[in-house]
Amino acid sequence: MAILFPHIKKENFQHFFKTLAYLSGTIINRAQLARDIECSETSIRNYLAISEGTFLWRNILSFERSGYKNLVKMPKGYMADSGLLHYLTKINDIETLRRHPMIGKSFEGFVINEIIKGLQSQSIGSWEAYHYRTRHGAEIDLILDGRFGILPIEIKYGTSIERRSLVTLSKFVEEEKLPLGIVINQSDKILWLTPNIIQIPVRYI
Repeated sequence: MAILFPHIKKENFQHFFKTLAYLSGTIINRAQLARDIECSETSIRNYLAISEGTFLWRNILSFERSGYKNLVKMPKGYMADSGLLHYLTKINDIETLRRHPMIGKSFEGFVINEIIKGLQSQSIGSWEAYHYRTRHGAEIDLILDGRFGILPIEIKYGTSIERRSLVTLSKFVEEEKLPLGIVINQSDKILWLTPNIIQIPVRYI
């Protein structure tokens, strides 16, 4: 790191990056992060750029449309590698992971990274990945927008999902006049949860 970025303070960046690991799967507020680790917001911006540019971190921008109100217009971020995430958060085995409060975010990040890597490996054309969240807490984990249209995806660690958890996804599909939305979880079969929301087991990605 010091060879590639000679002006960076190694200890400061290491402190930043370890802190960042615990924020994987959350909205990244640069000002708050700067206060938490006691450095400038400019440093945070530079550290994030380095982390993303070296493929250690993945930023997902917010899905912003003029018709949507009360949106959180800040990026959401994920460690680009689950093994690195688990190492930095001291998750050393599967049993620790199952009991850890980050298991949902870890699963979410794994699925998003696998989907994006799959798209990048195909000749699909231009597309972008976004997240959607309102100030009232309504959210959709991943929205793909490209020549194929708009595809909203909700990711859940469990094997099933309650109907009330589909409200935001259903409303988004209806408002955007989309053919379907997707739920990815650890279920054992593909299943239509509603007429326009399909459940896909994670093993199929």
